[in-house]
Amino acid sequence: MKALQKDRILMYSRTVTLQVQPGKTDEAVRIYRDSVIPAAKKQHGFKGALLLTDSITGKGYSITEWETEADMKAGEVSRLVSRCKLRQKHSV
Repeated sequence: MKALQKDRILMYSRTVTLQVQPGKTDEAVRIYRDSVIPAAKKQHGFKGALLLTDSITGKGYSITEWETEADMKAGEVSRLVSRCKLRQKHSV
């Protein structure tokens, strides 16, 4: 059992459901790529992100991966601050 645990990679992820105005998906992807990802990369323990979107309905999912649960929770606080700033700049 210890050998299995030793080789196992443990990561934490957060999934956020998004709703973007239909027709503005490309803009949302650009903002995610140019603003959200660079900010997340500065967070301790950030491992990666994936954005899935449907350009017709405007529905989407953001999945972020974190090294530890504490890193994930700290990233949540940062994400909320960033989201508030983003909403002030863009109406997506």
